[in-house]
Amino acid sequence: MGIRACRLACLAVIALAACGDNIEPEPDPDEVVSVRLDTVAPAQVTAGDTIGVACTLYENDITTMVPAQIRVVDEAKVMRVQGSVVARKVGTIAVSCELPDRGIVDITPATVEIVAGPAANVVTTVTPNPVIAGNDITATCEVYDGYGNPISGGATPTLELSPIDAANTVVDLTATMIRSGHYIATCQLPGTTSNNAGFDVLANLPASVVLSKSPDLPVYGISDNIQILHVAYDRYGNEVFNAPVTDFSTPLTGVGPTTSAGNTTYRYGGEGSYRITVTVDPPTDMNAVVSASVDVIVNSRGPAIVCANDATMLNLTPGSQMTVTGNANDINGVSTITVNGTPVTVGPNGAFSHAITTRFGMNFVDITATDTFGEPTVKVCTFLVSNRYSDANQNIPDTVALKLTQPAVDDGNRSGALGSFGDLLHTVVNSQGLRDAVNTALSSANPLKPSSCDSQTCTFLGCVCWYSSQVRYLSSQFDGPHTVSLSLVDGGLAATARFDNVHVRLRVDGKVGPVPYDTSGWVNVSYIQVQLILDTALVNGRPRISVRNGSVGASVGSITTDFSGVDGWIINNIVVPLAQGSLRDALRNVIQSFVVNNFNAVLDGLVSNLDISTLGTTFNVPKLGGGTLAMQFGLGFSALSTNTSRLLFGLGTKFTTTPANAFPSLGVALPPGTNLLDPTVNAPQNTGVGVHVGVLNGALHALWRGGYFAMTVAGSQLGGNLPAGINLDVTTRLPPVAFVGTDNIVRLHLGAVDLTVQHPDLPPNIGVRLGAEAHASVTLVGNDLVFGGITIDSVHASTDAINLTAQAQQSLQTLLVQVAQQLVDQSLNSSLPALPIPGFTIPAALAAYGLTPGQQLGINAPALSIAPQHFTLRGQFGIRP
Repeated sequence: MGIRACRLACLAVIALAACGDNIEPEPDPDEVVSVRLDTVAPAQVTAGDTIGVACTLYENDITTMVPAQIRVVDEAKVMRVQGSVVARKVGTIAVSCELPDRGIVDITPATVEIVAGPAANVVTTVTPNPVIAGNDITATCEVYDGYGNPISGGATPTLELSPIDAANTVVDLTATMIRSGHYIATCQLPGTTSNNAGFDVLANLPASVVLSKSPDLPVYGISDNIQILHVAYDRYGNEVFNAPVTDFSTPLTGVGPTTSAGNTTYRYGGEGSYRITVTVDPPTDMNAVVSASVDVIVNSRGPAIVCANDATMLNLTPGSQMTVTGNANDINGVSTITVNGTPVTVGPNGAFSHAITTRFGMNFVDITATDTFGEPTVKVCTFLVSNRYSDANQNIPDTVALKLTQPAVDDGNRSGALGSFGDLLHTVVNSQGLRDAVNTALSSANPLKPSSCDSQTCTFLGCVCWYSSQVRYLSSQFDGPHTVSLSLVDGGLAATARFDNVHVRLRVDGKVGPVPYDTSGWVNVSYIQVQLILDTALVNGRPRISVRNGSVGASVGSITTDFSGVDGWIINNIVVPLAQGSLRDALRNVIQSFVVNNFNAVLDGLVSNLDISTLGTTFNVPKLGGGTLAMQFGLGFSALSTNTSRLLFGLGTKFTTTPANAFPSLGVALPPGTNLLDPTVNAPQNTGVGVHVGVLNGALHALWRGGYFAMTVAGSQLGGNLPAGINLDVTTRLPPVAFVGTDNIVRLHLGAVDLTVQHPDLPPNIGVRLGAEAHASVTLVGNDLVFGGITIDSVHASTDAINLTAQAQQSLQTLLVQVAQQLVDQSLNSSLPALPIPGFTIPAALAAYGLTPGQQLGINAPALSIAPQHFTLRGQFGIRP
């Protein structure tokens, strides 16, 4: 047909159409008639997890996974982090995909349940507060994850108290409080933080009262003021402050008159003995009568010498000058006075003064006064001097130091027994727990890729899908090796965990055109490495480990695939991008989370279990006069610092006994210097323990307060060739003190020991004031410090007897040396049953890694050295025998 004929035919067709024929045009095959956007999200996620959302667009027969905006209801339950949606608050949210440019949104959102994450914080409350000694407190522990979501179930927190005192007992979340004072309660859960829940324990009703005299003299002159000091205690040995009392005096052999000057102070106008009784006013424990008595002797033979502040503790800097003042009174007048052999001026009423140079410890001042008839009196006045006293009712801070150098933290050697913190972490990264964590996480993420068309062609006839696929996780395999390193850094520990040769088995199924396929294969990851820094700090009085903010990172090595029976296009365009994208991220995230949580929990649980097991919480100390005295040992943590060369812990120690005297005390005397020792430790040794002499002085002070140095003892108990018939009543008015001299020798001072002596060669009931200085060598036997070669360097003594014969003086001197020897021996070798050596007790939770709960990691095969003012042990870190 020619062009003209064609045109005519076409016009005819157009004309027919214009005539109103009802013929419908054919639909345009490119016109979209069906659009739907579907959202796929996990049914459940944990707070802190990224919510993986897949958006699939359906256009006619075309199925495409598309990037889209994510709409969340309720937005307050999530966080937006770099384009990702992160779960934050527990609850249910609706998640839907949205393409705002096209005005398309999924009208059937996916529902996601957010559950609480791992425990991160525990809030502790204590009731009642305050509590009366002998009663219980109960702690409530509310556990939250890192986003403030409460957690129920799971691991149960344990209750810990600071300071630690053996008298208080903790069972579950209840504590029976015996010792009065201020405490901090914390609910402990490894890997978490907790608040300070402070509470106070108040003393119960008075159950006993102890008395002392001021001034404390064996014999008083006529008309001397004698004040009776009193301290009331409850049944648990807690001091009851400001307990009201009633007092009265009764003559025994004294002739009076007796004058009460008020405030439990008396004066006597005649010689003899008198008894002063003090009774605590009601209410008292069990409504019992709580009273005590003390006897005083008034005698005016020879000049009566009184030193101001005799037998007391003075807060003075050792080496400074001190003026000794006092009076020597005699009815016949005082002729001469010497102080330490130096004549001094006799002032009105026999007053005297003389300057001496002080030293740490006992300062003995020998004073001799003679009356106008030439009758002499000798008096040894004793002053305990220090410028550092620690409250005996509190832990003495930093008396024990534990130092770990880099090889103790991690020496890189994984053979043999546990020898470092790094060895512990090595067991973690090679545990089944890692494999289980990866398997659980990837299984819950299935399908890793939902079934969809990946490549298609569309024409006016429709769409043809050339490639479709679905990817599922099957299993994982860790060939290793898995390695870990732990390094000291400022403020903490830098940890690196590396997992080599990680394999993930995937199942890929779908169609290539009309032909189905279903195969499985491996995604091989050369390594995954996680690094983080764990901060070390004292938190609520306990050493704790926590992850440093911003320190966590992870890297992934090269990734290859090994599949057969599937088209190369699927491998290159589906499996490889998946492996190098979402699968890589999922692996990295789960392994990173495992390392962070477990490293933190393991090290935190171990470090917070630092303790001293070489000393029992309660032990009995044998007394020279027979019997034993129960003493309690407690500790607290006072320092923790970390730098690139060492990890250093400081522990405070406290010893307590039931009080048996009311002698005034400024506390535990400590030599000049600092308590905390950072000992030098050189290879092959990697661990050091420094024990300050304050530990020994703390024990001596507690024994003294408990009446350990007050006794009645027979001569046969003193050893030596003493004659029969000797008996002594011993009262010690100052606690013995020890220190290490500049010659690195341990020295001990014993002072203000008052004796009433029965001796066949001496006048009856002779009164003696005794002091002694001694030194000793020290060896370490097991965990015990053994003091040997104890030598009495000097004895300071005075007596209220006059005109002793030469034989009597020799008998007295022999006895006093023997008494001093026994008291010094007891002070050094019985006061501290074992050296307090700290160690890390493996907690029960680490049994999951094949470790034995209850074993201790600490110093082994220690060597002892001594230097002012410390006993230092150096050895190897490892499981202690």
